[in-house]
Amino acid sequence: MIKAIKPKAFPLVVALLVVMLMAGLYISFLAPKEMELGISVDHAYASVDEMKKDAELIVEGTTLSQETIRYEGVLFTASTIKVEKVLNGELQQEEITVLETGGFDGKNHLTMEHNRVMDTSDRYILFLEKYEGSVVENDAYVITGAYQGRFKVNGDQLEPAEHVSKGLDNIDSKQELLTNIK
Repeated sequence: MIKAIKPKAFPLVVALLVVMLMAGLYISFLAPKEMELGISVDHAYASVDEMKKDAELIVEGTTLSQETIRYEGVLFTASTIKVEKVLNGELQQEEITVLETGGFDGKNHLTMEHNRVMDTSDRYILFLEKYEGSVVENDAYVITGAYQGRFKVNGDQLEPAEHVSKGLDNIDSKQELLTNIK
C-alpha cells in the first residue's frame, strides 16, 4: 500500500492517520461522557395537578451560576436561580438555590435517569420543595420528583425532562403548563 501512495502524499496520509488516532483516543478516554448515577425516582408523577399538590413553590427563572458539591461520595449541583415569576406559593427573595443530584465532575456528566442538571443561562419553570438535609448549609429547594418538576423554557415552547410520564411529557407549550398550574 505504501508503494501505491505517491511520495508527496505519504506525509499527508501519515498526518491524517495520526489525527484520526488522536481523535479516537480523545473520544474514547478524555471527552466528557454521560454516566448514569443508577438512582431512580420513587414516585412517577402522572399529571401537573399531582405534582402541584406536592410542590411548595412553582417559579419561572434563569440559572445564574452553579456549584458542584461532592457529599458522602455523591455528586450534587447547587444552582442559583434568578426568579422572574412566582407562579404558585410565596417567595420574598429574588434568587434561590436549587439542589440537584448529579452534575459535571470535571470529566463526566453524572445523570439521573439520563437527565443532566440544569444548564447555566437557561430558563426553567420549576416545581420545588424545601430542601431538608446537610449537603448545603443555606436555604435551598429541590425539584419535585427529582427532575420531573423541571421544564426548560424555549420561548413559548417547553422541554420536559427525560423519562417522565405521558401526562407530563405531552406538555409542550408554556401556556399549556401555566393553564394547568392555575
